[in-house]
Amino acid sequence: MLILQNLVLTCYLYTYPLLNPFLPNVKVNYTDHFTHRPCIGVAPSEIIYVVYNVDIGWGIPESTHIYLNKSFDCGSSFVYPDRMIIEGNKYNECLTLKVDKNESLHLVYEHYPNLSSKDKLYYASSTDSGQSFPLRTRVDDNSFPVGIGLADIAVDDSGYIYVVWNDKRAYYSHIYFSRSTDSGLTFSENVRVDTGVIHDEGYQPSITLDDEGTIYLVWVQENSFDDVHFCKSTDMGNSFTEKVEVDPFSFRVGHPDISVIGNDTILVTYVGTSSANNLLYISRSIDGGTTFTNTVRVNDSIYSFCRRPSICVTQDRKLHIIWEMIFDPLQEMNEDIYYDFSTDGGLTFNTDIMVNDHTEDSVRQQPTLDKDTDGNIYVAWNDWRNGPGDIYFASTMVSGVAERKKGIDTLSISSPCKFFKSSSNPSYREITVKYQVLYPSYIKLEILDLTGRIIRTLVDGKKQVGYYNAEWKGDDSLGKSTSSGVYFVRLSSCDFTSVKKIIFVR
Repeated sequence: MLILQNLVLTCYLYTYPLLNPFLPNVKVNYTDHFTHRPCIGVAPSEIIYVVYNVDIGWGIPESTHIYLNKSFDCGSSFVYPDRMIIEGNKYNECLTLKVDKNESLHLVYEHYPNLSSKDKLYYASSTDSGQSFPLRTRVDDNSFPVGIGLADIAVDDSGYIYVVWNDKRAYYSHIYFSRSTDSGLTFSENVRVDTGVIHDEGYQPSITLDDEGTIYLVWVQENSFDDVHFCKSTDMGNSFTEKVEVDPFSFRVGHPDISVIGNDTILVTYVGTSSANNLLYISRSIDGGTTFTNTVRVNDSIYSFCRRPSICVTQDRKLHIIWEMIFDPLQEMNEDIYYDFSTDGGLTFNTDIMVNDHTEDSVRQQPTLDKDTDGNIYVAWNDWRNGPGDIYFASTMVSGVAERKKGIDTLSISSPCKFFKSSSNPSYREITVKYQVLYPSYIKLEILDLTGRIIRTLVDGKKQVGYYNAEWKGDDSLGKSTSSGVYFVRLSSCDFTSVKKIIFVR
């Protein structure tokens, strides 16, 4: 184990507001296999968890497993190596993840023994920060496996677990609901929510809760045109209200997601297909879901193709949305992840902001979103910048750091390390890193620029137990002086990595 005990930055260290609030993208996975469909969850301690699927074999995979990685430093780095948490004899795919107030992880995934067979829906949980998932319970109550679509999960303050999904047990796809009141040991009898004509299929469900425990559901109901439908339950899912149509359009809609502001405003985002474009919309209800009005377009350009939006609301009642967007639907290899926000409950939105910092033509898709208690936003997505299939991450600036400071200050975060920054040293042109090694380990200490390029390697080798210092005087690997600006200090061993942002001033 490696502990970074003290980092003395003998320069000015500060951050400042940027037009784009997102920090540089960070790669999450270390496995070389194809990764996809990430799900992100942020614990109250600000540990960030990302789970994702890993295909073994290209093309038609030989098997698919679920991996997890986590960050202790607000997403500056992710632990090496990432770990397989659910291994099946054939195929397991994660569908959704939630982290509750007690820092337990709740995962819903589908399992199928081969590509031609039908699926089963399972729930798994971890109470040891994702080290193990010993509890695995089947959620769907079919006597034989059926085709499972998408699923979503919510957990209330009492620990009750609510799961919604679509499956084809009746040949047609419909929306089903189940709950667990015993921490996932058992799940209740499945209830079909999208009541109506049997051949009007339902799919793409989403679920959320308000502070009083009311359950809100949305999904796509297929009829002559696909519509977004809504219902709710005030008795823990024992009964649901009649479904209400959310969107006002006569064209196809899809990919709905739902969130609430307090207990009075319900927000539903979705994409609508008009002509050759898929535009991003949001509708809201201020009467408990009886009616939905104030439908507005979120994305700036009307010449775009939007997909897979995700929405959340922070404690300051600010609404955040991410989605994937293509400006030319014929150019599938040119997808980007975009972000926007609203401070007035979804009536107006800011200018769209690109989340990914790699702007060359590439596939970037399947974005997932979560927040912390300080109002910071965390995003993960599938990214092909290095070739098919990696998981990348970005977050907004960490609260409490986006402020210019001078003098001695301590920045503590939920991490195995702590950084200390100081300008009291008489030398303003060097950085001293002090670290402790608790058992013989291979240590690497590097300075990186904004693009992630290694400027200088300060330490690269095995270290015995003890205390060590390393200094950087602003030079590169050839001994040439670097310019003032933003850099990163990365310290890593075989089982630990930490990265911190600095601004070096000569």
